[in-house]
Amino acid sequence: MTTNARSMARVAAVLFAVAAAAGSDLAFAKSETVKIEIAGETLATPLAITDKAVLSRFHIWNGPGAPVLDSRGRPAYLDPRNQEGMFIDWPKGEAMKRPDGLPRYQVTFHVGRASGYVVSYELDHATGRGYFYLPRRSESPEGRANTSIIHHGVEGRWFHASAAWDRLVGGETLRHADSGGSIRSRSQSRAVLYQ
Repeated sequence: MTTNARSMARVAAVLFAVAAAAGSDLAFAKSETVKIEIAGETLATPLAITDKAVLSRFHIWNGPGAPVLDSRGRPAYLDPRNQEGMFIDWPKGEAMKRPDGLPRYQVTFHVGRASGYVVSYELDHATGRGYFYLPRRSESPEGRANTSIIHHGVEGRWFHASAAWDRLVGGETLRHADSGGSIRSRSQSRAVLYQ
């Protein structure tokens, strides 16, 4: 390869990287979480989280596959001090062991105009800890839809829920709803949920 050809290849690579980064930023900006729905056999009706203060705390644009770096150039999701927006505790890694027989919920993150990013959530009411499962592309229509929105590269595994998710959405909210209660105000839950 000649010097001129190498220079052209470098320019093309830089332009591609800049275009990809600009496109990613544009996609992130347009794809804020607009609603989170939680459905499950133990719930009489699905719960819908619409409170912007709660929605702003959780989004799918983090973890493996999200091009967000910290000030040192490392993946930001691995820093336990930087967990803003995370529903999965990425620094803890995969949940290798979790109790059997936990109630399972389907959680849908509605982002922008996309139909939704769907994951499974199990909550251990005894400990208040939860676990998320990211479906594989090949195992369900939800997996195919999810990976068309963002591909984390770790689908098909269970992960620990973030402390913020377990505190705001899991725990008392689902325990109250599972027992047939209605969640309608901040006084009943830290998250404002509407049935």
